[in-house]
Amino acid sequence: NKGWAGVSTNSASAVSAAAARGALLGACGNSGVILSQILRGMAKGLEFKEHFTCEHFAEALGMASAMAHSAVMKLRRESGSRHPQHADIS
Repeated sequence: NKGWAGVSTNSASAVSAAAARGALLGACGNSGVILSQILRGMAKGLEFKEHFTCEHFAEALGMASAMAHSAVMKLRRESGSRHPQHADIS
């Protein structure tokens, strides 16, 4: 697991940021990009946290949902301009 090599701590912030970066670098296709945005939102929600509570986790999930939704809307706009038959992503 090369992606974890640079993580020298078990802090929520460091681990979630490494997961988001690894997902983005390894993303394949639309689903990979959307997953990377979910993990990016989780990382943003856990930023600066060594540990997290249920409330922190819920906030991070909210950020993850918003970032994933934004990514899907962007893909919808882009595919709509090139391939109208594939524009209905839900």
